[in-house]
Amino acid sequence: MKSTLASLSVMAVVSFSAAPIAAQAQEVYDSADNIWYEAVYTGPAGTTWNAAAAQATAMGGFLAAPIDASQNDFVYSLVTEAKYWTGISINSDRLGPWLGIYSTTSGSENFVYSGSGGALGAFHPWGPNQPDGYGGGTQAVDFYAFASEGPTWGDTPEGGVSGFDLPQGFVVQFSAAPVPEASELAMLVSGLALAGALARRRRMAS
Repeated sequence: MKSTLASLSVMAVVSFSAAPIAAQAQEVYDSADNIWYEAVYTGPAGTTWNAAAAQATAMGGFLAAPIDASQNDFVYSLVTEAKYWTGISINSDRLGPWLGIYSTTSGSENFVYSGSGGALGAFHPWGPNQPDGYGGGTQAVDFYAFASEGPTWGDTPEGGVSGFDLPQGFVVQFSAAPVPEASELAMLVSGLALAGALARRRRMAS
């Protein structure tokens, strides 16, 4: 019986201590650029750019804003699954996940990085005929490759546009390694406490 109880206790400790690791599996480290990212899938209903930006901030980061080809390719590699891309629009094209770049003036092409507010730099891999300001309003940047999926960019009204599904995801960029959520830390503490109790029981039984 002692052996069985000990085994169950060990399994519980492993379960508690492993949970935070599993919860952090979505966060990916780009060692070449020393940046952490997390791809977020919002479901088929999609999301506006403002809502995506707010959620990224709540997660402790900001919408990913690649500044060179290396960063852009890495961010794109996180959202190559079909679920991150909308269906065919009324213009026979598709929209990919939101990025952290938007226009400061309605209908203009004065794009800035949402994280810093700085003007868009020399790197801007626009897709076919982009940016075009289609739909008017404040434009924001998403991955766009016309009817395909690809690492190039397009501009889309931040609140969506008639005839198009809203982008179904976005990528969060973190300035440092993400900190585990309070619930994950609580599970880790519980696991460590259980491990300590098990060790004391073993000492008392010996």
